[in-house]
Amino acid sequence: MGGPGENGQTPPDGVDQGPVYVQGSGDVTVTVESYSTDVDTSGAAAADLRGV
Repeated sequence: MGGPGENGQTPPDGVDQGPVYVQGSGDVTVTVESYSTDVDTSGAAAADLRGV
């Protein structure tokens, strides 16, 4: 299930190669177990908003 790997070889059918991402258009429903809107900015540099 999947295309050529990094070395150009195609993995055998039936071997799980991880997620497959497809770009396209149309109605899509995504279901997630959980999500968070909390952001850890403790290691971020200060923002310079003077030019905004």
